[in-house]
Amino acid sequence: MRNGFYYSCLLTIILVECSFDYKLSERALEFAASAYSLDPQPCIQKNNATVLFSKKVECDYMRDECWSVIAADNDTIFVSFSGTKSKEQL
Repeated sequence: MRNGFYYSCLLTIILVECSFDYKLSERALEFAASAYSLDPQPCIQKNNATVLFSKKVECDYMRDECWSVIAADNDTIFVSFSGTKSKEQL
């Protein structure tokens, strides 16, 4: 089963032309960081985007906060979530 999955992934990589967009990866990093920030606005504004939605909730029994942020610029919509920060949140 694992070999079949491996070969199908390998075949997909070979047949599909892939390119790396450095500018997009830099922007995506800023948007991902916004979900870990107490104030996501500075991370979003660095890329001339607008926060469309942000939500903060308690995500574990220790009352740690988790965030989700949706932002957009002229041609891209970014969705980012904060994940676990410690093993106690698992």
